[in-house]
Amino acid sequence: MTESHAETGTLPLTAAEFARLMDGLAWRGDALAVAVSGGPDSMALTLLLRDWTAARQRRLMAFTVDHALRPESLAEAQQVARWMGMHGIAHEILRWEHPPLQGAIQRRARTARYALLAAACRRHGMTALALAHQQEDQAETVLMRLAKGTGVDGLAGMRAVNFMRCGDEFNDGRGSGSSIDADDSIAARESNIALLRPLLSVPKARLIAVCALRGQDYIRDPGNEAPYFARGRLRRAAEVLAAEGMDEARLGGLAARAASASTALTEYTDRLLARAARYDDAGYAELALDLTRAEPEEIQMRALAVLLMRIGGGAYAPKHAALTDLLQVLQAGNMPRRTLHGCEIAAHGGRCRIIREYAAIKDRRSILPGQTLLWDYRFRVALLPDAPEDLTIAPLGFMPHPELDRIAPGLRRRIPIGRVRAVLPALWRTARLHAVPAYDSIVTGAPVTY
Repeated sequence: MTESHAETGTLPLTAAEFARLMDGLAWRGDALAVAVSGGPDSMALTLLLRDWTAARQRRLMAFTVDHALRPESLAEAQQVARWMGMHGIAHEILRWEHPPLQGAIQRRARTARYALLAAACRRHGMTALALAHQQEDQAETVLMRLAKGTGVDGLAGMRAVNFMRCGDEFNDGRGSGSSIDADDSIAARESNIALLRPLLSVPKARLIAVCALRGQDYIRDPGNEAPYFARGRLRRAAEVLAAEGMDEARLGGLAARAASASTALTEYTDRLLARAARYDDAGYAELALDLTRAEPEEIQMRALAVLLMRIGGGAYAPKHAALTDLLQVLQAGNMPRRTLHGCEIAAHGGRCRIIREYAAIKDRRSILPGQTLLWDYRFRVALLPDAPEDLTIAPLGFMPHPELDRIAPGLRRRIPIGRVRAVLPALWRTARLHAVPAYDSIVTGAPVTY
């Protein structure tokens, strides 16, 4: 199944080159996971990581996701397990249990894959997950986003370092696409799992050559070439595109330049937010419109996206057209309340206020004594060990004032805006309000306690 590098004419990626790529990620953890499907890219990455972690006395564990979408998938995962055993690499198979699927199969499989990998990393105390996306994958990502009319952030493709939230990559709202660094977001800190892609600049042929050099077989997934999937169609068109100058190396260079531009725009946006935005401990934000109007439109929209993401808790930024429409209305002056991206937005007297939309909150779940969880991506709630066992955390809602004053004295004085109070975390017991826990800033993510 493997080809020798002498036959392909391609030299394998060396250990020294790989070490430089890993050093460029600036990861300093002591426990690293790797997602290995059994294909040549992930097998090469795993073998390179085995040597790299051993030389630095770091722990490595490999995870293989069995999507259960093909009859042979379990046997393939078991083959990967045998290969990992031969190389002395700790390994676990993660099986996706699901009913028969119809529609959006690749998207649903991707979501499930990241969810399983995130849970496995947390279970084994891993702080980072290495992924084997390489130069060809990056080129395909750029082309797919270009076809969808993406902006500069999308053209940046996949990032070499990113963070995972709830089984998917997290975008903190400072751009579009699924690859925006979010190291300062609450959600990124909550997962504490970094996604590392050291091979984005490496041609696939050099990874195949790594397998060949080490005598390592690999598995070929026929779905990668299937013409009914977008990536499969792009791979079939690769030769035509390359003849027009759109080869993997050039598209990778475009991604690198776009990433540099995106980083600069992010820094500019952060400076504006530092001057013009205010986060309130009660879970909402305000933006001084007189300080934003002088900025370029792109920076204004990015600032709005950041606030909407942090208050609304979504994993991706709002659509560009929706942001453009919102900005035009805000620039005109006062704006009555409207909803967007899980938030309520209103403007009056030169200030824009962004509040979490009550109807958009879906986070209603049980919480156990002694447990700490992130609720609605805005508040961490921590129950004391002697708290009741049958509590549910859900939004406070619009309570009658006498009942609210009895259970949470002084809350209406502290937070006079009813719509802000309604989206605070509250503890419910048998469908009755039990308590409104104390809380701290949504920005710091400090626990609320009860």
